[in-house]
Amino acid sequence: MAKDRDTTNKIIFIILSLLLGIFFILWGKAHIFLATLIPRLHFCSYLACVIFSLIWFVFMLIGIFFLYKKKKLKKIWYIPFIVILIVGFILMNLTYCDSEGTHFGFRFGSQSVVGGADCQQGVDCAGDIVAVPIPPCYETDDGQDYITRGMILSGANLEDMCMSPNVLRERYCNSELTYTSEDIRCSDLFGLDWMCENSECVLNATPTTPTPPAPTPSPPPEEDETETNCGDGVDNDLDGDIDCADSDCNIPFIDGGCGDFDYSCQHLSEYPTCGGTCPIDEECIVYYAGDGTLDGGWCECMPIGETSCGDSGGCDGWCLEGDRCVWDSAGCFCEFDLGCLETDGGIDPTVGGVTTYFPVQSIDECVFKTDRLIEYSCGVDNTIESQEIDCENLGLVCIESYPDPAYCGEGEL
Repeated sequence: MAKDRDTTNKIIFIILSLLLGIFFILWGKAHIFLATLIPRLHFCSYLACVIFSLIWFVFMLIGIFFLYKKKKLKKIWYIPFIVILIVGFILMNLTYCDSEGTHFGFRFGSQSVVGGADCQQGVDCAGDIVAVPIPPCYETDDGQDYITRGMILSGANLEDMCMSPNVLRERYCNSELTYTSEDIRCSDLFGLDWMCENSECVLNATPTTPTPPAPTPSPPPEEDETETNCGDGVDNDLDGDIDCADSDCNIPFIDGGCGDFDYSCQHLSEYPTCGGTCPIDEECIVYYAGDGTLDGGWCECMPIGETSCGDSGGCDGWCLEGDRCVWDSAGCFCEFDLGCLETDGGIDPTVGGVTTYFPVQSIDECVFKTDRLIEYSCGVDNTIESQEIDCENLGLVCIESYPDPAYCGEGEL
C-alpha cells in the first residue's frame, strides 16, 4: 500500500513539474498577458522565463529517475520545489524590463509614468530625484528645454509630458546618476498665447489675447440649426456636413470644436470608445503612445487593413509616421522614434562613447582582462553595431572607469 502511494506521489511530482515547465515557457500574447496581471504570473523577460522553466524540467527528470529506479522519493525533495515556486512568484513581481526586454532588473515601487495629478513619491512627482537604471544619465533634449520634446534614456525611458493644456512636466538629468522633473506653466514662461502640446510648450494657433470684435454675422435661415456635437460622426444639423467638415466646428478645441484637426476622430471622439469621422479608407482606433498604459492613449485615424500597435501580437503593428511599435510589461504601444544616437561621433577608439537606439543603450567597454576595446556605433537602418579594436596596435591600453565608457588611452602596456 505504501509502495503504491509513493508511486502516485512521484507521478504527481512529475506531472506538476512538466506543467510548470510548459506554463513558464509560454511566449507571445500569452506571456505578455500573464506578465501584466496583478499579481504577475510570468517574468517580463523571456530569458528569465526560459531559465525558470528549465528548473521545473530538472525536477521532472528527478521524478522520472526515482520512478524508473523504483526508489522512494523522500519528502525533502518537496521543500526546494515549494521554495523555488514561492521565490519565483515573488521575483516576478519585483522585477521589471525595459520596452525591448533588453534590460532586466529589480523593481522597488512603480517604474511607470503616473499620469494626471496622481503620483508616487520617489517615482514621478515633480521635484523627485530618481536614479537611472543604466548610468550615466542621458537625455535627448538639452536639459531644461521647454520648447523641445525630450526623453530621459538610460533605462528610465520617460518623456516630457503635458499634465494639462498649460502645464508641462519637464524631465532632465540633474547628475550622471539621477534625473528629476519640474512642472512649469507655459503661459507664465513665454506669454498668454503659449500652451502645452505634444510634450512641449508651443505657440497657441488660436491666441487668447483680445482681438477686435468681429462683425455680427447674419442669422442663419430658420430651417438650419447649429452643429451640436463635433465629434460623434453624425450630421446633427442636417446641413450635409459632418463634424469637422461643418463650418460650425471651426472653433477652438477647448470650446468643443475641431481646432487644427481635420477629422473628429483625432482627439475629438470620446476615448477610449473611439468613433467619429476619418478620411476614406481609414478607421477610428485607440492609439497608445508614451507607455503601454491606458492613460497614454487617444483616438486616431488608421488605414483600413492595418493592425494597430496595441492589438498586434509581436508589437509589429501600425503607428503614426515618426513613431514605432515597441513593448514593455504593460503591452505594445507606439513610441517616438529617436533614431540611433552616438556621443562620440561614431567609431573613435580614443574617445569613450554611448550609442543608443531607444531603448537599447550600449556603452564602449574593455574585453575582460585584455587590452581589446568593444567599440559601439550606429549602423544602417538605425541598428547598433560593434567591433573589437586591439588598443595594443595603437600603442595604447584599454582604459575602463565604470560608469564612464571605455577607450584606448595611454598607460602601461
